[in-house]
Amino acid sequence: MLIGATSTLFLVSRGLPLQQVIALKGTQAMVILALDVPLSYLADRVGRKVAVCVAGTSGVLWLAMTAYSPDLWWLYVAEAFNAVSFALFNGAYDAILIDRWLTVHPDGRVVDCLTAFTTVSFTVMAVAAGIGGLFGPPDSPAVWWIAASTLTAVTGYAVVGLPSDRASRATVRRGLASDVRTLRAVGRRGGAALGLVVVASVAGQFAYQLLIQFWQPLFTTDLEDRQTGVILSGVFVLILLAQSRAGCLTRRQGAIRTTTICAALFVCFALLQRDEGSGGITTAVALIGAFAALRALLNLCDGELNEMFEGELRATSLSVVSTMVRVSIVVCAPALAPLHTAHGTGVVAWVCLASSLLSGGALALRAMRVAGGGGG
Repeated sequence: MLIGATSTLFLVSRGLPLQQVIALKGTQAMVILALDVPLSYLADRVGRKVAVCVAGTSGVLWLAMTAYSPDLWWLYVAEAFNAVSFALFNGAYDAILIDRWLTVHPDGRVVDCLTAFTTVSFTVMAVAAGIGGLFGPPDSPAVWWIAASTLTAVTGYAVVGLPSDRASRATVRRGLASDVRTLRAVGRRGGAALGLVVVASVAGQFAYQLLIQFWQPLFTTDLEDRQTGVILSGVFVLILLAQSRAGCLTRRQGAIRTTTICAALFVCFALLQRDEGSGGITTAVALIGAFAALRALLNLCDGELNEMFEGELRATSLSVVSTMVRVSIVVCAPALAPLHTAHGTGVVAWVCLASSLLSGGALALRAMRVAGGGGG
């Protein structure tokens, strides 16, 4: 998060037009698409601690190579390491966190675990983003080297501090066919309820990923001004802090609560599209509100999904859903690029809104089915 507020600005300062940045992130998405499920399955079978440590090492290589990057090809190789880091870390770490939570709180709700984690993690990220934006000029690689050093220390702590979770001998000996049957059984048992939550999760993650990639040009079109980095840093800190407080919207689940979140998203994206690129207070408030509402929606989706997934294959199951998100991005990116060229960045706001409302609608329908006894 030290480079979170100005990462796009840094790439632009290296001579990459925004369209090339989109292509770079598209490459990342393709690599994650290919590796997400296999690497997460390996984490479930061999050990999630190992996966987290390898993910940290890959992240260090991404940061260091991006900071150095004498030409475009270095950036592409760096993004490949970034993709490996994402593919390994997301499913494996979430699985460690949730399994540990359920061990300590056997009758607890997973959404409470995710809410607590969101509050702490996004607060820490906000502090890091503020430091990076204030003390690291957008066109300077210094903050990238600092981030690489910090992640190196965190990875070292993971090697020493995370408890060993090597899979049992019985699990390691179990064949792939047996695991596939287990996953299929989870799908059959979840039925329509699982289908609705998966749709909600994929649509919500799609909107969230688009917003992550495009929030900077949505906020301001003046991406090459040095002072812009400080302003973006302040907005980014507020975005992260708002997401840290999104837990207040997810203490209880239900159709009314989800509908309220969707209404907030509609207002935020409408304001964002109206003032897109202005860099004004209204645009900042709209972005902050959109990120907070989406985070609340995703907390609800993730809580529901993890209640339905098997612990032994949790990382694999989460990665299957993540892969669906990546597929949707890869499929939609070719159509989004010409729309962006013809109508500007504001079209992203409408795509995010449509995807968010699909997510909220599916989740609200799931809540109504539970309330009516139509599927637990």
